Amino acid sequence: GALLSFAGVGLVSVAGFRSVGEQPLVGGVLVFLGVASWALYSIGSRTVMERLSALTVNWTTLLVATLLQVPLLWVDRKMMEAGPASVSSADWLALGYLVVFATAVAQQAWLFGVKGIGPSRASVLGNLTPVAAVGLSALILNEAVGPVELIGIGLILAGVWLVNRQTAKLAAG
Repeated sequence: GALLSFAGVGLVSVAGFRSVGEQPLVGGVLVFLGVASWALYSIGSRTVMERLSALTVNWTTLLVATLLQVPLLWVDRKMMEAGPASVSSADWLALGYLVVFATAVAQQAWLFGVKGIGPSRASVLGNLTPVAAVGLSALILNEAVGPVELIGIGLILAGVWLVNRQTAKLAAG
């Protein structure tokens, strides 16, 4: 089930290769690698949460990720040269929202979910993100959904269903 779902994510990502942009292939590959790395993170975090609380795992992960991104400030010096005062208060509020709710709180909820239902089910449920993205882009942006995306979505949904079914059978005995 998990492999079927990952194959669906791959198809949805490949369908994005026809997208507008300078390097759509790179974007599609990055999306797929992001999903794969999130699955590995979910599996690894379950093991760590056997020794540490989900809260400790979350905030340690966020701290390490933040520290690893600081050197990126020197890659593109525009922000360094312009200074923090050049950013509007609305933009600072938007950034604060992203940091607190879209990152810290969302990741904390995810880790509680991983602890509750296990990494396999949680990772596969995470594969529903491309389904939501394609659906919302069609609904809100009137983007066309092609046959490759539809096949990919079908594989994702089938994979999620299979994993949940297998997990339910194992839990039942």
